[in-house]
Amino acid sequence: MLEGVARVIEYWGFKRNHGRLWALLYLIDEPLDATAIGRRLGLSKGAVSMVLRELEGWAVVRRVSVPTRSGVAYEAERDLWRMVTTVLRQRESRLVEAVMNDLVQAEELIGRDPGLGEVERRELIARVRKLRRFAEVARAALEAFMRSYRLNLAPLKSVLSATFRHAL
Repeated sequence: MLEGVARVIEYWGFKRNHGRLWALLYLIDEPLDATAIGRRLGLSKGAVSMVLRELEGWAVVRRVSVPTRSGVAYEAERDLWRMVTTVLRQRESRLVEAVMNDLVQAEELIGRDPGLGEVERRELIARVRKLRRFAEVARAALEAFMRSYRLNLAPLKSVLSATFRHAL
């Protein structure tokens, strides 16, 4: 089970141990301290500490107070939808915003490029604007998904159809 979750997590661009550690805490009925986590996963104290800190930053693992040697233990977020939307909000939303900013900057640079002819400039700006509209729809779909846990891809399909129809 731990390795299966680790594979999926790794495929999404996270570290394998993120998936193993989260899955362990998800499956265990009680919080575990860092020493117990390291022992069960065969990880060093430093590796456990680093992975826990990263998972806490993603809000998929949280500290809880329990009577242990250190007084701190960890448990996994068990609401899977909350976990997914939190990660999407923190990670993919930043990516979409960065792409949007890059596209705006690209359009400005194309507009000022003295080496482009007017026709070429207009065509390039039109292509960049199509990409920007696509990114805007993707951002709106992502925001809608995070609000409602449902994803309506109809607007995205419409933009893609128009984009590829004109590209042919």
